[in-house]
Amino acid sequence: MKRFITREMVARIINGLPEHFDTHEIEQRILRGEFNQPSSTVAFAKQLLEFEDGGDPWKSFSADFSKWIGNQFRNEIMKSTNREKVLSTNVGGGKSKNQEWVKVSPQIPII
Repeated sequence: MKRFITREMVARIINGLPEHFDTHEIEQRILRGEFNQPSSTVAFAKQLLEFEDGGDPWKSFSADFSKWIGNQFRNEIMKSTNREKVLSTNVGGGKSKNQEWVKVSPQIPII
């Protein structure tokens, strides 16, 4: 699968989040073009279109994106010790369970 959302985009967003955060927060900030990155909004749309052929594109995108974040930032973040996923507002405005993350070294910026 082609990746339109880059590690650099996500790293900048994670650096601006509190120590505990979830994937929905990253999705929302990418969609809004945080940090004057309007290209991230376009990247989000293109990435979402990669899931147009199977089931619910939003759910498929979100699940894949969460796994990608875990793999890309495995040395900088880890899954929360909370065994349950957190309930948070998704990009569509509804509430759904999502992966919560914890920064390993919050004082060190992710590059």
